[in-house]
Amino acid sequence: MYIGIDFGSVRMGIAVSDDSNILAVPYGSIGWADADHGWTELHSLIMERQPAGIIVGLPKHLNGTEGAAAEQARDFAHQVEEHFGISAILWDERLTTVEAARLMHMMGISSKKQRTRIDAQAATIMLQSWLDWHQSHTVRR
Repeated sequence: MYIGIDFGSVRMGIAVSDDSNILAVPYGSIGWADADHGWTELHSLIMERQPAGIIVGLPKHLNGTEGAAAEQARDFAHQVEEHFGISAILWDERLTTVEAARLMHMMGISSKKQRTRIDAQAATIMLQSWLDWHQSHTVRR
């Protein structure tokens, strides 16, 4: 089981995988404006789910370069490893928020309701991308 995090300075979207690591589903979001509270909520989630790893979205510009947000995501991933002793894997999250908004619009979810759900949906898209890659690169015996 893996946890996917779409990290943001105010809020982070959370997704989780099923026990077979095939399907990612939205979990919710954790407020990050108060980092102490955010770490407490993340700790509770990790203790509850006992993930094999955390997949942290790495925001890149469309041309593949990294900016300040990517540096913050890298720092966050490093802190996750230090705090919890669990592997934090960085994964490209380009356009996940755009894709999440498009999917939610197609499902008829209003723009107002999208604001409260979009981070978790973006985390789900990012985690599913990693799960698909991981599944295709895992040697089966």
